[in-house]
Amino acid sequence: MNKVIIIISIVIVLVLAYFFFPKDAGGTCGFCPGPPNIHRTEYGCIGIRADIKSGPGCMDCGTNIVCFGIVTSEKKCYTYIKETPVEVLFCKTPSTWQEILSICPDCYYQASSTAYSQNDLSKALEICGSISDNEQKNICILDIARLAIENNKLDEAENICSSILTNVKDTCFREIAEKIADSNIEAGVLSCKKIEAVREQDNCYHNIAVKARQTNVTKALEICDMIKEDISTPPCKELIENYCEIYNC
Repeated sequence: MNKVIIIISIVIVLVLAYFFFPKDAGGTCGFCPGPPNIHRTEYGCIGIRADIKSGPGCMDCGTNIVCFGIVTSEKKCYTYIKETPVEVLFCKTPSTWQEILSICPDCYYQASSTAYSQNDLSKALEICGSISDNEQKNICILDIARLAIENNKLDEAENICSSILTNVKDTCFREIAEKIADSNIEAGVLSCKKIEAVREQDNCYHNIAVKARQTNVTKALEICDMIKEDISTPPCKELIENYCEIYNC
């Protein structure tokens, strides 16, 4: 009789051990930039579930979901928008501006950049234009211009910059000028002259002078002389003259 009880006890212990053995039930692996992506997957758990820190490899070390019980086929996925988890139906990462706005109606930046990346500039600008805050609206447009600059669509970027109605416009034109200067210093300097705000124009000259210094010290110093109010630290000419000490040539 005692043997039977012992055997039954062992079987019960083994069953419980198997049942409560920790099993993987999903988790997250840090923040992914760009349009909203699926960050967290959760499976159903009959038993006790817990979040634990995952190992190295995640940008923020993330979390793993552990189930002390039975993992079921139930599955939910979430994307993190403005640090808030939002459930994504069908566990499909939103890939169009429509899908992004459907799960996050005020994710204008992500939606507009996605529309632009899918060659729909007019829709990208329309989405930016729907932002009620004027400053945020123009920053959104600036982001679209930056995408055009990155893709070397400088004429398109200039047209986008022209639609900006705040002082962000000068920042936009400065970034175009600096991009132009990557391949043509003189053309970049000429583009700086289109900038109305003195501070942004001075920043433009300063940054292009640094680019010019890599191949032509004299030209770099000439560009420094175009600066009207040099408040940079160190001043432009001093930076050029001590370039190798600062940048370890």
